[in-house]
Amino acid sequence: MLELCGAAGVFAVAGCLGSDPETDDSPEDESEDTDDEPDEPEGGRLTVQVMTDSGEPIEAATAWISGGDLDEEEQQTDGNGEAVYEGLEEDTYEIEVETEELGSESGTALVREGSNVTRPFSFEENDD
Repeated sequence: MLELCGAAGVFAVAGCLGSDPETDDSPEDESEDTDDEPDEPEGGRLTVQVMTDSGEPIEAATAWISGGDLDEEEQQTDGNGEAVYEGLEEDTYEIEVETEELGSESGTALVREGSNVTRPFSFEENDD
């Protein structure tokens, strides 16, 4: 049996000099044992999406949610019309959304452990 030994490519018969596979105590891969699986998400995620009835995002609307371990949490929607709440415990959340010119709406969303829920709200535009 021929084996390639070492970086120089020396061939040896019946094994490489100085290495016995049964007693070889050369260092194993010393890298840390890491789990390639992503960490389990902690809690759920709720995105409150606020749009006009024509599909345009509404920026700077105020969204409040309550439920789970939250009494009430308030956020302003971003340029995409979204307010994102993360790390929520499993529960049904009450949501209130208020816009400066188009009024307010309320609703609910069920958030489960590890879920990513989007709750849309659509406001009719004034024809003024």
